[in-house]
Amino acid sequence: MTNLTVITGHTAAGKTTRALALAKKQKAYIISVDSRQLYRGLDIVTGKDIPPSSPFTQLELWEGKTLGYYNIEGVDFWGYDLTDPTVTFSSYEFFTTVEQIITRWGDSRPLVLVGGSYLYLKHVLDGFHQTDEPDPIRRVELDLLTIEELQRISKEDYGEQFDKLNQSDRHNPRRLIRLIEKGDSVGEWQPGLLEQGFELYIYEGRYIQDRIKRQEQIMKRVLSRIEQGAVEETKKLLERYHHTAPGLNTLGYTQINNYLQGRCSKQQMIVDWVTAEIQYAKKQLTFMRKDPRITWQDVGSGI
Repeated sequence: MTNLTVITGHTAAGKTTRALALAKKQKAYIISVDSRQLYRGLDIVTGKDIPPSSPFTQLELWEGKTLGYYNIEGVDFWGYDLTDPTVTFSSYEFFTTVEQIITRWGDSRPLVLVGGSYLYLKHVLDGFHQTDEPDPIRRVELDLLTIEELQRISKEDYGEQFDKLNQSDRHNPRRLIRLIEKGDSVGEWQPGLLEQGFELYIYEGRYIQDRIKRQEQIMKRVLSRIEQGAVEETKKLLERYHHTAPGLNTLGYTQINNYLQGRCSKQQMIVDWVTAEIQYAKKQLTFMRKDPRITWQDVGSGI
C-alpha cells in the first residue's frame, strides 16, 4: 500500500504551505488538484506562488504531448501548467493525467494531493463512471415520444432515478429526456486511487470558521495578487486569448476583464473579485462537509 495524504479546504486557507511541509516530512511528491492552476500562464490570479528559483522539468508523453513538474523547496510538484487556457479540461482528463503521473513517475513514493477543486479530488480518490456525449440521433428519437412513453422508459430503465423526481419533473419531457440520456451515457467504471493500492493516511480539510476572519483573509489574498501584478498578467493573456477561453472565464480574470473593458472602476473590480471568492469558498465548504472522511482544522488563528 502507498501512503496518500490529502489537503483540501476553501481558498486562502494555507493548503499549499501545509502540503509542502508534509511532503518534505514524508519524502513525498505533490499533485495539485486545482481546476484553475492547471492552465499555463494563469499564475498570479490563481495563486500558484511558485518561487522564481524553482526549476521546471518537462517530460515527453506521446504525439507531442508533454507533462512536467516544478521542484519547489526540494519537492516535486505536479499539476500546474497542464494545458493551454483555450482547452476545456474535464475531471476525467484530470483523472487520466494523474494516472499518467503516478504510473510513469510515482515510483511508489508517498503522494500528497492538495487543492480545493472537490469534484476533481473526489473522482481521483473514489473513481467514477466515464460518461459518453449524448447521442444526437437518440435525442431526435426521444423528442418524438409522448410524455407517457418517456415516463415508461424512465420507470423501466432508470426507476431509482425516476422515483427521486418531483411530480412536476415527472411530467416535464425535457427533464425526462435528460434523465434517460444521462442513464444511457453511463460507461465503464474508472477506479480511483483508493481502489488502486493507495491507503488514505491523512485527509485534512483546512478552513477558517469565523466568517469575518475568512472574508478578511480572502480580501488580503486578493489585494496581494493585485500588488503582484494580477491586472498586468490578465492584460497580457487577453492579448493572446479571448476572454471567453475556458481558463480566462474564471474567478479573478472575469472581474479584471470587466475593469480593463471599462465596465467598472478598479475599486469595484476588487469588491466584485473578493465577493466572488467569498461565495466560492462557501460553495467549497458546502460540498466538502458532506465527506465524513475529512478531519477539519480551523486555521483562523494561524494565518
